[in-house]
Amino acid sequence: MRYADWCERVLCAVIARPDDAYMFGMPHLGVALGVKEKTTWGDAAERDVDSAIVAACDDLEQIGLIVTGQNWAHVAPATASRPYRTESLRRLVPKLGAGDLDPDEELFLNTVAILSEAEHDEWAEARWIMTSEAFQQLDWEWDRRRSLALVKVLDEHLFLDKQLTVGDSHRVRIRLSGAVRSMDAVGNALLEARDHLSSGRLRAAGCIAGVELERALKTLCAILEADVRAKLPTIADFNDALKAKKAYQQPTWRKIQHLADLRNKCAHVLDEEPSRGEVDELLDGVDGVLRTLAASHRPPASESPGVAT
Repeated sequence: MRYADWCERVLCAVIARPDDAYMFGMPHLGVALGVKEKTTWGDAAERDVDSAIVAACDDLEQIGLIVTGQNWAHVAPATASRPYRTESLRRLVPKLGAGDLDPDEELFLNTVAILSEAEHDEWAEARWIMTSEAFQQLDWEWDRRRSLALVKVLDEHLFLDKQLTVGDSHRVRIRLSGAVRSMDAVGNALLEARDHLSSGRLRAAGCIAGVELERALKTLCAILEADVRAKLPTIADFNDALKAKKAYQQPTWRKIQHLADLRNKCAHVLDEEPSRGEVDELLDGVDGVLRTLAASHRPPASESPGVAT
C-alpha cells in the first residue's frame, strides 16, 4: 500500500466513526482500520504502525479534513471531509501535489519520498530520515544552508514535515501532498494543466489535459494491440478502438467522448469560449479516466519495476 492510499484509508475510517462515540482516538482508529488488535498505544511491537497512524492523521489535519485532540484521545472528521463520504480523496489529489518548485527542489523531494515512504500490505509509513541521507543519495556535497533552504520551501508547500535537529542535518519525512507530488504519475501529468487553469489560461489547460488523455489511450491501444484504422487518429479513434477491444465498458467510452468534446472546445475556435467550469470538468474527468485505466491495466507485481511509480 502506498502512503497516499494509506492516508485515504485513514480518512475513510475517521469519517465512518460512530456519531455517538464517547471516545474515538488514534488507538481506536487503529482497531477500526484492522492494523491493531487492541486499543493499546506505544507498545514496542506496534510502534511503527502507531507512528504511521499519527503521520496520516497529522497530514489529513494539515489540509483540514480531520480534527484531533491532545494525546491522540480524539479524532473526528472536519466539515470539509463531507464530500469524501461518497467520493474518493483522489479527486483532491492533483491539487494536493500542485506547486511551483525549482528542479533541485523537485529532485530533493523525490529522493526524500523514496527514502521516507515504506509500504506494507495493510498500511504505509512515512519514516523520518536525515536530509544528509538525501544529499548522499543524490551524490551532492553536504551543505547545511542548502538543506535549510530546501526544507523551508518544501515545508511551506506541506510536501515535507520537519523537526528541529541538533547538529548539521535536519530530520524530515514525506507528507501526503509530497508523496502525491513525487510519486503520483497521473497527478504529475496534469500539474502543468492545473497551473494554467489556476492562472486563467483555460484553453492551454484544456489542450494539455487532452494531450495527456490522448497519450494514455494511444499507449493502451499499443499494449492491447487494438486496431486503430485512422491514419491521423484522434481521441475518438483511440476510444472507439479500445471499446471494440473491450478494454472498458460503455459508460467509460461515453465519458471519454464527452471529454474529447470539451477538449475540442479548448483547441478550436467555436461559437462559444470554454468556461472555467468546463475546463475544470475536463481536468477532473481526465484525471479520473487516467487513474481508472492505470488501475485496470496495471501489470502484475512480479512485472512491476523495483521502485513503484
